[in-house]
Amino acid sequence: MCGNSRTDIICSEWEAERNKHPFIVEKLSPAALAEYWDGSAEKYSGTEYKDIRESIANDLLETGILKKDRRMLDIGCGPGLYEVLFSPHLKEVTGIDGSKKMIERLKEECSAQSCNNVRGIVEQWETFDTDERYDIVFSSLCPPLNNPESLLKMESYSSDLCIYVSSANTSPSIQTKIWKDLGKEYSFGGYNTEYPNRYLLSIGRKPVLKFYKEEHVHEMPESEAVALYERNTERYQKTTPDVHDIIASAVRSCSSDGIFREKRTMTLGMLVWKVKRSDP
Repeated sequence: MCGNSRTDIICSEWEAERNKHPFIVEKLSPAALAEYWDGSAEKYSGTEYKDIRESIANDLLETGILKKDRRMLDIGCGPGLYEVLFSPHLKEVTGIDGSKKMIERLKEECSAQSCNNVRGIVEQWETFDTDERYDIVFSSLCPPLNNPESLLKMESYSSDLCIYVSSANTSPSIQTKIWKDLGKEYSFGGYNTEYPNRYLLSIGRKPVLKFYKEEHVHEMPESEAVALYERNTERYQKTTPDVHDIIASAVRSCSSDGIFREKRTMTLGMLVWKVKRSDP
């Protein structure tokens, strides 16, 4: 994983930033995390980065990475947002996800889109193991892969390429403001694609990094926004009257005529690299 001074520094900086993630700060158990993702499965749509997904699929097709003779492993596939885009251009796609409900949605979405070359497997990445090797190992926005060990594990299942997509958002959101007002120094900065990029470069890989951006306006009645951010906060602490007031104040600061509006810029970074093959 690490081993030289440059790599050690990068690993240390990445770990320090990862440790600010609320899942880690609040020490959520595997059972709590499973419940969280199962609870998100039904409504998770990825609307805020729909155009980005299409751009990624088009880029991978135009550069000749997606081919009909190739098999792909998608780690943390969720409800199949990429499967419906990739599968028409691949021989086979295997998606794994630790959430049973996410895999159920994957199967429903692929069935509706007649993606008959996709299979879904309920499996936690931490315990996943297989003798199979895939031409492409892909992952997008999958928290368990956000560390050096997982990048190397990705490589171990690939015979050619790895593709890693993560958030590179830098602008603060209303959720960030709420956390700060609650005295929580949470951060998603450990997802920034620059960390895995620097790590891969330090161990001799030659990743190609490309960033994608998409803007949209998040809009809903003020009362619904307050309820939404209360639900988000309840993952980590109870909604007391004081907490409610802080959330309501933050929502009100982005509202007009009873309507909450927040302009968001979604930024994702994509890394593509060839795996390092062992000498025969």
